[in-house]
Amino acid sequence: MTRPAGLLSTLVACTSLIAVTACQTDSQDDADPPSSAVAYDNRQPEYPECQLMFTEELRLGTLEEPSEQAFLRLISLAVAGDGRMFLLDAPDGLVSVFADNGDYLRSFGGLGEGPGQLANPTRIALGADRIFLVDMPRLVAYDTLGEALLQAPLGFRPQGPSFLSADATHLYVTGLDPQGQPTGPIVRLFDHNLESIRAFGYVDAIYNERDALLTSTGRVVPVGDSLWFSPVFDYSLRLLTTSGNLVREVARSHSLPFNPGQFVEERNEGSVSAVGFNMERAFMTGLSVHPSSQRTWVFIRDNIASRIVIDVFDHSGRWLLSSEHSLDAPSHVGSDGRAYRLSEEAGYSQLVRYRIGSQTPSACPHGLSVEADG
Repeated sequence: MTRPAGLLSTLVACTSLIAVTACQTDSQDDADPPSSAVAYDNRQPEYPECQLMFTEELRLGTLEEPSEQAFLRLISLAVAGDGRMFLLDAPDGLVSVFADNGDYLRSFGGLGEGPGQLANPTRIALGADRIFLVDMPRLVAYDTLGEALLQAPLGFRPQGPSFLSADATHLYVTGLDPQGQPTGPIVRLFDHNLESIRAFGYVDAIYNERDALLTSTGRVVPVGDSLWFSPVFDYSLRLLTTSGNLVREVARSHSLPFNPGQFVEERNEGSVSAVGFNMERAFMTGLSVHPSSQRTWVFIRDNIASRIVIDVFDHSGRWLLSSEHSLDAPSHVGSDGRAYRLSEEAGYSQLVRYRIGSQTPSACPHGLSVEADG
């Protein structure tokens, strides 16, 4: 597929405040019987001297040639276990697939409303034998070669960003519907035929001084028969069942500025008053699970201190390490055990892949890197 020419644009991602107060289900299904959640309050990491190191090994993205790498604005990626990379380029509605070594394999989608095309794509995720996208206001499924299979209404239109993840049997979409109840479900569960199953993970309604409901969101990644959920503007990990019950809540001691002041600011832009988000704070930029090493990775962007903080937990919620990096550090760990980030620093969109290592290997847990796993 030939990539259409277009102007480069800058990604502006707005995220929002969330407070999960209870795990319930909607009327589509009954919840599991309530169970006592286990709180895991980590005071310090088990490996306090461990500092991660990321070595760049691949960079995709050019200004003009080769044309298959002339991305307009990459906004989402998914990585298969064999290292194949699926990159979603929003302005042209195109998904480009690259092999582990960076070779171009194929593209599919394309901007439009015809069969197999994408009109407003925002997120991509991989199932066992399918590729899923949120293409507002619908879900779309393709086979592994990019042939369109299914589409179905998403059933809600979140105000602000939503996130998508998948496992062998289910899809998980997060986001609060501002047209729904003031306190509404944050996670929506679908099967691979795009049939809605249930919604759960209720959040408090949060209003600004103009009584306008702020959007709420969080990130979710499946692990086994459960899933980890993390609010964007609160340091907390929550292990939920797919029926919506809270199994475990994990926290750790920190001084990160998640809530240093007013979240919504009223600004005067000439003669026009506008309401904007105050992003001089810390917020979650990534949540990843590496199944083979049984690690959960949390990525925090601290705009006040101009740093990325990366925390690693085991699947029980034990805090293993915390590592600080510059703002150009990665924000995702793929199922292949390598780290990734989407970058605009060159003036155009790029994907950067890193090997994960450590400056102090003897002070780190085993199994953090591809080399250690091998």
